[in-house]
Amino acid sequence: MLIRKATLDDVHHISEVVQVLDFEKVKPSSHLRLICQQVRKGNYYVALNQKKIIVGAMCLIFEENSCQIYLLASKEKGGGIALLRFAEDLCRKTNTPKLWCWSLVRYDASVFYKKNGFEEAYLLRKQWFGEDCWFFGKVLH
Repeated sequence: MLIRKATLDDVHHISEVVQVLDFEKVKPSSHLRLICQQVRKGNYYVALNQKKIIVGAMCLIFEENSCQIYLLASKEKGGGIALLRFAEDLCRKTNTPKLWCWSLVRYDASVFYKKNGFEEAYLLRKQWFGEDCWFFGKVLH
């Protein structure tokens, strides 16, 4: 799977991919605006399958000597892992020692992150619009 930096031409494809996450608390118009803002900042990456179709998207925010996976979504098997490996490699290249993310409990992502070496896991009750969230963290070096 090919991973590349997203462009503004990718925004609608990204929006389609991230619909798998069900942002029921966020208006579609504000979600598109957020995607555009983060693409302009260079924070979005897309995964393309062999047919060069965007099947995954990830937003990374580097701050305070760490990298937050702000969003990770894939419509195709293997897309999430490919994006995660890309994020890890990017952190290593930039000497960023920590990779972390939030995940709503209803996404049931704890197995995915634990299987991929995220040893820190904390359950935060009523964190996002009253929903429980997991915090996952991984030290890379």
